[in-house]
Amino acid sequence: MITQLKELRSHKGFIALVSARFISNLGNGLSPIALAYGVLSIPGADGKDLSLVMAARFVPMVALMLFGGVVGDRYKRNRVVGGADIIGSVFVGSGWALLIDAISFLIAGILVWNLDLPEMPEREENSVIHDLRIGWHEFISRPWVIAIVCSFAIINMCFEAIWQVLGPLAYDQGDSGPRNWSFNLAAVTLGMIFGSVIALKIKLKRPLVTSMILIAASSVWNFAIASTQPLALVMVCGFVSGLAIDIFMVQWNTAMQTHIPEESFSRVAAYDAFGSFGIAPIGVAFAGPAAAYFGITPTLWATGILTFIAALASLSVKSLRALK
Repeated sequence: MITQLKELRSHKGFIALVSARFISNLGNGLSPIALAYGVLSIPGADGKDLSLVMAARFVPMVALMLFGGVVGDRYKRNRVVGGADIIGSVFVGSGWALLIDAISFLIAGILVWNLDLPEMPEREENSVIHDLRIGWHEFISRPWVIAIVCSFAIINMCFEAIWQVLGPLAYDQGDSGPRNWSFNLAAVTLGMIFGSVIALKIKLKRPLVTSMILIAASSVWNFAIASTQPLALVMVCGFVSGLAIDIFMVQWNTAMQTHIPEESFSRVAAYDAFGSFGIAPIGVAFAGPAAAYFGITPTLWATGILTFIAALASLSVKSLRALK
C-alpha cells in the first residue's frame, strides 16, 4: 500500500486534491449534526419540521445536476468543482458549525480551482439539450449502470432519511443525543476510511457484485438503530456500513472511469447522480411524518429492509454480474 500511495503522490496535484476533499468533508461532518439538533431545539419543532428543512437542502443539488454534467464536459472540471465550492461558501447559515462548513468549502474550492489540469479537448458547439441527449444515450446503453442507479435511488433515499432525520430523532433524548449521534457518524466515517484502504489493496474479480452484496450487508446499521442496541454495538454496525459504502464507491467510480468515454463522462455521471439522488429528498421529506405516524423504530426497519432488497435486486442484471 505504501508503494501505491507513493505512486499516487507522484501525480501532480494529488496532494492538493486530497487536502481539498479532507477539508471540505471536515466541514460537512459538522453541519448535519448542528443543523439537525438546531432545528429540534426550536420550541415546538418535531420530526416533520426537521424533514422539511433537510429536504430543502437537496432541492438545488438535484435541480442543477444535469446542467452540471454538461458544464463539466465543456470546461475544466477542477474549475467547475472549485468554483461551485467557492460560491457555496458564500451561503452561510447561523452558528459556528455552519460557519466552519462554509470556510472549509472556500478553502477546498480554492485548492481545487488551482489544480494544474490540461485543457478540455476541443468539441463541437452544441446546445445544452443536444449534449444532454448524447449523455442520455451513453447512459441508457449500459444496463449495469441503469441497474446500479435504480438500486441506489432506493438505497440513497433510505440512507439520507437516516442520516438527515431518523438518526437524529432516534438519539434525540436528553443532552447526550447529539453526542451519541455524532459518535455514530464518526464510526461510519472511520469505516469509510478503512474501506478506502481495503479497496486500495485488493482487486475484486467481480467488483460490482461484491460491492452490492456489501451494500446489502450495510443495512445492519439501520437494524441496529431500530432495535435500540447499545451505543457501542450500533457504532460497530455503523463502521461496517461505512466500510461497505466506500468499497462500493471505489469500485463504482473505477468502473465508470474505465467504461465511460471521457468526452461524455460528466454527463453520464450527472445522470447517475440525478437518478441515484433524485428521490432522496422525498425520503427525507417523508421520514419525519412517517416516524410520527408509524413510529421511529418501524420506519428504521423499513429503510433497512428496502436497502437490503434494492442492493440484491441489482444482481439480477447479467452485465453487472459479468463486469470485471
